[in-house]
Amino acid sequence: HDHFATSLRKVRAPYLLRAQHVTIREHATGSFADLLHAVAKDPAMLIFLDGITNTAGKINENFGRECMELFTMGRQGGYTQADVVAASQSFSGWVANLPGTPASDRLTALGIAPWTAGFIARRHDDSVKTLLGRRGDFNLDQALDVILDQPATGTFIATKLYRQLVGRTPSHDTASRLGKSFGHDYQIL
Repeated sequence: HDHFATSLRKVRAPYLLRAQHVTIREHATGSFADLLHAVAKDPAMLIFLDGITNTAGKINENFGRECMELFTMGRQGGYTQADVVAASQSFSGWVANLPGTPASDRLTALGIAPWTAGFIARRHDDSVKTLLGRRGDFNLDQALDVILDQPATGTFIATKLYRQLVGRTPSHDTASRLGKSFGHDYQIL
C-alpha cells in the first residue's frame, strides 16, 4: 500500500480509503498496469492528489507529477515538465461523487453514483498533446499506456519490488534486466 498511499486527513472519507484498499488488494498480485489504471480512477486518489480539481483550462499537475515521479517512472525516469503538463491535461475531467457535498446531486443526475468516480467530458482537455515523445488527444487511460510503454517504468517498479522482496538494491544490470522482463506484461506474480 505504500506505493499508492493516501491520507485520511485529506480524503476525509474512511469509506473511500477502505474502497481503495479493496481495489489495491484486487489487483495486488495481477497486472501492475491494471492496478495503475484502477488507482488513477479511484475516488480517494482523485481527492488526495487533486485530480477532482484538474479541468480543461485549469490544469492541476499534482497527480500528473506524482504518477510519473512516484508511481511509474521514478525521479530519474527521463520525463520533463512538459510531459507532466501533457499527462495532467490527459488526466483531466475526473470527479468523485461524495454524498452530502453541494455537487453530489448534480453528479448523481449525470450518472455518477455516490462514493464513485466518473468522467465529465466537458471538464477534459481534449487538445493534442505531446507526452513522452508521442502525440495525440490522450485521455487518462491512453496517457497511462504511454507512460507504461516507457522502459523507465518497468525498471522503476521492478527495482522497488526487488528492494521490498530481497531487502537490498539491485545492481544496474539486474535492475535493467528485471525492468525489461517486468515491463513486457507487468505481471506482479
